[in-house]
Amino acid sequence: MEKKAKILFIVKLVSTILTGGMGILLIAALGDIYFASPDNDPFNTASISAHSPYFITVLVLFSVVLCASILSAIFLPKENRTFDKRGKQEFLNQLRYYKESSAFKEEEKKEVAAIQKKRHILLWITSLVSLALFVFPLAYVCNPAHFSAYGDIASEAIALAIHTLPFLLVIYILFLIYSFLNDKELEKEIKLYRKLPLKKEKSEKDEKKEKLLKTILQASILVLAITFLIVGAVRGEAESVMAKAINICTECIGLG
Repeated sequence: MEKKAKILFIVKLVSTILTGGMGILLIAALGDIYFASPDNDPFNTASISAHSPYFITVLVLFSVVLCASILSAIFLPKENRTFDKRGKQEFLNQLRYYKESSAFKEEEKKEVAAIQKKRHILLWITSLVSLALFVFPLAYVCNPAHFSAYGDIASEAIALAIHTLPFLLVIYILFLIYSFLNDKELEKEIKLYRKLPLKKEKSEKDEKKEKLLKTILQASILVLAITFLIVGAVRGEAESVMAKAINICTECIGLG
């Protein structure tokens, strides 16, 4: 099962890379057609036919990705299908809720703490590095000197792509790496929680006891509130509150 899961992970990774390749090829083909063709008719039959190798390659890649997705869906291990359906983080949260975490040994507690710390560090590093890298394309876009109302659109678009896409690509790769490493750490924590026994369900007697205590507490608060209201009314504080309300309306806020 472990070997099969690794093979399927590689298939998904290759599918992701191929999907990105499809997008790049398609954008390159459309850009080449647009800039190489006459302004009045950029997407004519001749231009599209001349770039048919691009579109054939995209179609082949799409077919490969589609077949890989179908095969991975059919042969996906049962355990991984659960992860894909609910997400590993959500699955781990459910295990934390239903499992008796106090049954952890001291070594296991330290291991869980180390895993969680590692995940937090990975997230912080990825976020900070991505934010630092994002500053460069943002600074380029926000600089009005790089764009002109009467400038050459093609050259400005190319310059924009050169100065922004590499940074965005690196950020994307960073988050892919983070996702992979985070999944590995989640799997380790899930394995530890799976060993724990389920939490003991409360008996009917305990539930009745809790319900009774809750009812007593609510009734006590209600009685206390009513008592305070009566004491205040007997002391004449109701008239005092009314007088203050009238003064606020007439002197501070005004009636009209």
